[in-house]
Amino acid sequence: GLAYIALLYAIAKLKEKYTESEINSKFFSTLANSDSLTGAYSRLKILELLDFYVENSRLHSQPLSIMLIDVDKLKETNDRFGHDAGDFVLSNLVDKLKVNLREHDAIGRIGGDEFLVISPKTSEDQANGLAVRLNEIINSTGFSALDKQSISIGVATLHDNDTRKSLIKRADINMYDDKNSKRIARL
Repeated sequence: GLAYIALLYAIAKLKEKYTESEINSKFFSTLANSDSLTGAYSRLKILELLDFYVENSRLHSQPLSIMLIDVDKLKETNDRFGHDAGDFVLSNLVDKLKVNLREHDAIGRIGGDEFLVISPKTSEDQANGLAVRLNEIINSTGFSALDKQSISIGVATLHDNDTRKSLIKRADINMYDDKNSKRIARL
């Protein structure tokens, strides 16, 4: 009987350790795949997803578009209201984007105030339409006592000869064109 009780105790302890290990594994997996501030995918995860979608798009001959999104004047927000305010803007931006993106779109934070949206099965025209809609939604949103925020978006659609790097570079160029056109319009 004593050996049986000891065996049950050992099994219970092993089960407890296994459960604890499983919880830790899920926690660290979530930590590695998500940006802790915004809840968007981490840079590593969103780039991994982009590689997957590029390959899948080519395999099934389907369009793929991406958007690079940059928060305009976030440094000024941080300087004027503090970094907590800037964090608030980033977090709320991602919340607004997630609500307005389609279910199969993915968003990840790739830099301080830059985000990458992957839109599978999305043509250039569809992606441009989505970018316009997102711009309107975000540009009209107030963030508490903060000034209204605006974003700049660069769209790029996968071409036959694209690599991940060339696709992102084209979206980046288009994002800066969008940002510069807003500066010119304010002059």
